[in-house]
Amino acid sequence: GELSLWLTVFEGLQLDGELHQTNLMQALRQCGHEYLEDESECQSKLLPEVEYSTLSKDEFIRYLSIYESRRAKCFRDGFNSINGGIPIKMTTVPLFFEKM
Repeated sequence: GELSLWLTVFEGLQLDGELHQTNLMQALRQCGHEYLEDESECQSKLLPEVEYSTLSKDEFIRYLSIYESRRAKCFRDGFNSINGGIPIKMTTVPLFFEKM
């Protein structure tokens, strides 16, 4: 699953059990986030702050969890703004697309 992919990416990019901050964009791309070249306002809000120059395996997993949570919120907020401010519920998504 997702955790397995994250651990594989970490293992491939780590050096001495740490992932350097300069490799985070590459790690996110390898985890399936290909649109990261976009410097949108939403994108800049997604990336968690990194306190040190490297991340341990646990810190990397926490970083990705925060990123994914913020990404989902950003998508929901974007959808809500084009959906007339009506909050999205997963049960309404198929109905929304049926209307298109």
